Amino acid sequence: MELTVSDIRSSIIFNLKKRFQEARINNYRAFVADATHANPGKQFDLIIADVPCSGSGTWARTPEQLLYFEPTSIASFVKLQLAITTNAIQYLKPGGICFI
Repeated sequence: MELTVSDIRSSIIFNLKKRFQEARINNYRAFVADATHANPGKQFDLIIADVPCSGSGTWARTPEQLLYFEPTSIASFVKLQLAITTNAIQYLKPGGICFI
């Protein structure tokens, strides 16, 4: 089994590499990429896309975040989520599974 991981933020990939090393996970490929147009160069049996969201699911724990929320940002999240999923799905093998 091989794991491929990407994120637009290099700090996330850096932290992931440290955590994988601690967990002794060695068979993976990680790279920094914008998932709206990234090309991993192969197809996958399983894709899990953790797309950006408004963060509203955390407001019960962090109600202060409501102060920074702009309702107009929802449309931009929808556009970004659609772009990421549209790009990701083309790398799914026939019969594969995609979680978004």
